[in-house]
Amino acid sequence: MRKVLTCILVLVALSGSLQLQLEREKVVVVSNSIDYSSGLIRYLQKSFEVTSITAQEFPWYQSQYAYKYFVILGGPDAPQGIGEIVRTLLSPQEREDLRTRGVYDLFIKLKNGKTYFILAGSDREYTSLASAHLKHEIPLRIPKNPMKWLETMDIAEVIDVVITDLDFDLKDDYVFACRRVVSDPWNRGAIYVFEESTLKWYYHVETTVEALQVYDLDSDRIPEIIVACDVRVDKGGDLYVFDRNGLMKWRKWIPGKPKSMYCYQNNVAVNLYGQEERVMIFDFKGREIKDLPVDGDISKFEIKDVNNDGEYELITAGIVNTKWEHFLVVYDMDEPDYTKRVLWNYETWEHINDFQFYDIDDDGTLETLIGAYNTLYVTRGGDLLGKVELPPSITHVEIIEDKILIVNKNTINTMLLIDFSSVLTLNGDTVPVTNFFQIVHSALPVSADPDFLFLRDVDADHADEIVVGNGQVLEVHELSEFGPPEAWVTELAVIAELAPAVEPVITFSTYENIEYGIRIDYPSGWAEEESDIEDVVIVFLSPFESAFDVFRENVYITVKDFSAQPITLDEYTEESIDELRQLISNFTLEESTTATLAGNPAHRLVYTGKLEQYDLKWMQVHTIKDDIAYTITYTAEEDFYSAYVDIVQEMVDSFEIPGEIYLVSVCYVQFDAPGEDNENLNGEWVTLCNDGDTDIDMSGWALLNDLGIYYEFPVGFILRAGSSVTVYTGSGEDTETELYWGSSVEVWNNAGDTATLLDSEGNTVVEYVWIPE
Repeated sequence: MRKVLTCILVLVALSGSLQLQLEREKVVVVSNSIDYSSGLIRYLQKSFEVTSITAQEFPWYQSQYAYKYFVILGGPDAPQGIGEIVRTLLSPQEREDLRTRGVYDLFIKLKNGKTYFILAGSDREYTSLASAHLKHEIPLRIPKNPMKWLETMDIAEVIDVVITDLDFDLKDDYVFACRRVVSDPWNRGAIYVFEESTLKWYYHVETTVEALQVYDLDSDRIPEIIVACDVRVDKGGDLYVFDRNGLMKWRKWIPGKPKSMYCYQNNVAVNLYGQEERVMIFDFKGREIKDLPVDGDISKFEIKDVNNDGEYELITAGIVNTKWEHFLVVYDMDEPDYTKRVLWNYETWEHINDFQFYDIDDDGTLETLIGAYNTLYVTRGGDLLGKVELPPSITHVEIIEDKILIVNKNTINTMLLIDFSSVLTLNGDTVPVTNFFQIVHSALPVSADPDFLFLRDVDADHADEIVVGNGQVLEVHELSEFGPPEAWVTELAVIAELAPAVEPVITFSTYENIEYGIRIDYPSGWAEEESDIEDVVIVFLSPFESAFDVFRENVYITVKDFSAQPITLDEYTEESIDELRQLISNFTLEESTTATLAGNPAHRLVYTGKLEQYDLKWMQVHTIKDDIAYTITYTAEEDFYSAYVDIVQEMVDSFEIPGEIYLVSVCYVQFDAPGEDNENLNGEWVTLCNDGDTDIDMSGWALLNDLGIYYEFPVGFILRAGSSVTVYTGSGEDTETELYWGSSVEVWNNAGDTATLLDSEGNTVVEYVWIPE
């Protein structure tokens, strides 16, 4: 859980001026006059907007969406209404334990989307001890509000953010580089500098902003803001340098389009492209001192002494040649012969997104940590010390304490930690992606896309926090929030095709097509698209794995009617193979076996080949039922085929041809009855909706829970088109809209359950999975 360190950072346009507003999470403290603690309230006010109320005011605040966190002082027998509230939240055993003399505790309860922190003891004195000794646990359990831009902000894209203290007043300044301003007809970019709640200054440049640095160029111990801007009419760009108060110190025309910048000593280096890839270096007054041609398309560069020889080297990472080979290259900047400038390089098969140099074994020599698309390479010079295959896509590599911090951007964005000691024992070996949990020390999910990463002490506790996010949201995390990777990484595990010991949890949605009478489950994170191609009913597309992913693995279903000219399964298989040989270059049939599809005899084909520029691999399963051919085809890049093949098999196994499709949904549920469940059985209920335009005879249908306990619908019960019926757990008189299970105990599990509706033939009509918030 994210620790509360700072507040929401919001930029708002206000009638000619801009302000930075701070929003804080709301916390309600509920207490009586006896247990009221001003110290607790003052402590919570450091991090939250706190409201103190009595038990009598509690129902109103509890009903308001804006109030999600409640701190309650007192136990089950506390006076003035507090005890009544606590008794509805604590279990009988917890209530009894609290009544034991000389104990106190913090209880955390989640109910109906609210979080309740109960600080209670066996008497007033021990409740006071609970408040004094356990209050620090509360901020740790409340997710931190991120820093984010309001949607109304007139900014098109934040391309970089720097957090620093420009004026050394112990208050963080936020420097935002915005590519362009939406309302500006010339598409000009802008720099905004905020300190806490105040806009200090902003500057609109002449073209779009491409890169930002904050650095003390002139060694006066005061940082400058350096901005590189896009190509102007004269085919050149601009380099601006501002002082900390927004006064432009100088502006320099540069002969090309800037991509990125790096500052070192008293110099600023700019990577230019458009005419030819190069790195130009200027001194603190804007005078050109070097113009270095470089190979390929550069994604990142730095200038530092990586060889410990007292000289600065130029390090670039990117695509080096037309074969799309990826290199990290170290250049001697002072070598006059261009052909001899390369000191060493390291080639990878994947795009290099980040790299760091650090002496991880304290031997005086810098190791190189290379974050490629799905692999962390550890080298010393050009020699490989070891590599760790990880789920794609790695976007950032950093060093924090004695650990390697890796940021992974995917369907679930995650930060991973690897101890130095773990990589030092690799001895040139590779940790395959199926075993990456063995070396990843801990992990933490990130809500925002991790475009930016900073290590900074944002709460002045003398330890760096991790600030990660994009131009819309920045999240702040501490190392203490990281947990075992198995607890966090789920969807990543699927892409990594983890070993069976770590089972990924994948949620599925159900696709139904009434016209063709088919039903199939597919991963909820996949896109569902209809197709104009003849006989193709639906296409399911896997999510993009990174900004460099150009081919999306997919599954499509075809339905073809052969009733006019019936065909056998074997004939259909032979014709399919013949057609594939003509359509696919280098067609190779790897597997041709019997199978089962929707309970019918089927055939399975696995084959490889080339379509356009892609080397692909397919799995196809088809069957014939009532002279109609049903085919499910999985298509993937050959190297990524195994990433989704198990998921696709689950899709194939779920495929049904029920013929008649019922448009029934679970539209409302209440699995957790108010109060004690067994004392309020009709407080549990499930509502089913007929979303179609025809009545449904539900005679013999069944509604069951995870344990298989079921309710059978009465003979003759009709669910009218467009109407609904609620099934209550307890007893009552059945009507067209209300049915009663007649159970003497609760049916639905408060900790999570699945409501499954079966038709009279035992086919699953709908499933609804309930997980408490």
